[in-house]
Amino acid sequence: MGRIALSHADREAFRRAMRDVATKRFAAHGERGVTMRGLAEDLGVSPMTAYRYFADKDEIFDLVRASALEAFAVSQERAAIEVDPIARLRTLARAYVEHAIAEPDQYRVIFQLEQPAKRSAELAALRADIAVAHLLGRAAMPRQ
Repeated sequence: MGRIALSHADREAFRRAMRDVATKRFAAHGERGVTMRGLAEDLGVSPMTAYRYFADKDEIFDLVRASALEAFAVSQERAAIEVDPIARLRTLARAYVEHAIAEPDQYRVIFQLEQPAKRSAELAALRADIAVAHLLGRAAMPRQ
């Protein structure tokens, strides 16, 4: 008996659920302390189900990190409305701290977990876009 085809919405819903569970696990246990089996257990699915949506744990970690970086960038972009450089710096610093307090798991995933050397080009590109946007003082445009 073959697998039932999943809709795009079903795949995206599972990927979002995995991202949320994995963000908490990676923040609590670090990358080495997370297993596909543990993630599947938290989601209430079989250990092999995750492989239907992700190639491996590295892909999940990349998704978690990219999502956390994107959320952080959005918080910074919203704060970067001041024209005066000193006022802008203060507003950005406040937004940084507020995001860290509101989203401690995302903060840990971005700033406290070591990034293995072999990570996706997409994540590197997102980081570069965010850095350039902040240097230029404008919102980062996601790559298509």
